[in-house]
Amino acid sequence: MVIKTTVLDTTIIAPNDTAFFFRIYSMRNAMPAYRLESVNDFSYSYEKGNDTKTTRTTRGPRTATTLNGDDTKELTFSTDENVSVEAHSLLEWAFRHDELVEIWEVTPTVTADGLTVLDNTGQPVPAGWMPDKYFVGKVTADSYSNNVGDESRTHEWSIMLEAFHDNSWVEPIEWVIADGETYPNASLQKYTDTDNPDHTVRDTNVDDAQTSSEASQHAEDTTVPTP
Repeated sequence: MVIKTTVLDTTIIAPNDTAFFFRIYSMRNAMPAYRLESVNDFSYSYEKGNDTKTTRTTRGPRTATTLNGDDTKELTFSTDENVSVEAHSLLEWAFRHDELVEIWEVTPTVTADGLTVLDNTGQPVPAGWMPDKYFVGKVTADSYSNNVGDESRTHEWSIMLEAFHDNSWVEPIEWVIADGETYPNASLQKYTDTDNPDHTVRDTNVDDAQTSSEASQHAEDTTVPTP
């Protein structure tokens, strides 16, 4: 059994082509997302919780491991403070006040064509929209180095995630960095009263997995699909 999908996308996603955005979750009705500049070492890790139990048998002690323990979902990344001053202040505030934060990992170099890429309701994702991974969690660690030779303080952030990340698509992103300024991301606007903005398409998890009818998803199909 596999989850039904759209046509396989063989596009290579390069880390240097990725943009990152952040917002305090409780402020989603009042503020747009902020771009996090100079993000380095962005890592997501998920580990199933294991419980180990040792019992005595007629052949001696036996150790059994089961997946009953607490799962661990964590996001870690580093940023340069001098190019994300406001974002750093907000992240620190969220850390001090135990607030949830939202993180977007957007890939602007990959775009939907308006036809073949469908969301989980079967509707085409608008042309030009960009895929992202969306995370929600609490900041559990903030550390920085201020060593001789450093051009700026580099912060190391750890975020304990509430759940698996979501996959979604956002409107085309425009920002200006050539003049040294960063502008709020216009496509990640503040939420509407219903918390269901029309400028974001959030994929929903399917209730029942089903066999994919798309041939490009089959392992024996080695051809590259034609756009």
